[in-house]
Amino acid sequence: MSIIKIKYLMFFLCLGAFWWCALLDMTAEIKNNITIFKKYYGMNVEQKNEALIGDLYELVQKCRKLVPEMDSIALITDNLNTSLYLSYYLTPRKIYSPGDEVPPLNKSIDEVNIEWIKKKNIKWLLCYFSKNPEKNKIIRIRNHTNDDDTY
Repeated sequence: MSIIKIKYLMFFLCLGAFWWCALLDMTAEIKNNITIFKKYYGMNVEQKNEALIGDLYELVQKCRKLVPEMDSIALITDNLNTSLYLSYYLTPRKIYSPGDEVPPLNKSIDEVNIEWIKKKNIKWLLCYFSKNPEKNKIIRIRNHTNDDDTY
């Protein structure tokens, strides 16, 4: 066999192996999509959101009812991915989350910097702890005093 024939043979074997692997991967992806479709088929948008993000969506629903659209919210959380969901679901409200320009607010309410809250004119604190859901709450700040409302 000549070297040219061997090169062509190797090329087509590699090309075939590539397409075979791509086909296997695509088949797995299609099966996954069918499973997801079956799981969420018949659900409305609210039910799908609740199934996907769980107790966080309940907090989102409360926020939508309580917090006016133009108010700002400081997020206290143990999960930084939470701010992405909240920014999406609570638009146009401004969410200040850990990692932005926010002082670290991921431990407890006692560590919140009141001066920073006053400076940013934040009216609400949203506490979400994925590992400790009984601490999840929404707090309305009134004139930055101790007579705040908790929901």
